[in-house]
Amino acid sequence: KQETYAVLCMQSDGGIGKNNELLFKRSEIPNDMGRFVEKRKNHVLFMGRLTYESVPIKYRRMEGTIVVVITKDKDYQVEE
Repeated sequence: KQETYAVLCMQSDGGIGKNNELLFKRSEIPNDMGRFVEKRKNHVLFMGRLTYESVPIKYRRMEGTIVVVITKDKDYQVEE
């Protein structure tokens, strides 16, 4: 049996961002990036291109994690 999980931060009205910005500042949730890194270990992670590009470079790739970037741009290449 394979399980699927979704993790997101959402306002009570369903909003997840505005003008390519998160609805909160990372400084408001100091352990957010650490939790993100821990929860994605040994999983497949799907995210949109803008979200992927907003993640600090040192957190974009992790051993044991497959990252799938979703975009309409057929020529998009993830930088190594």
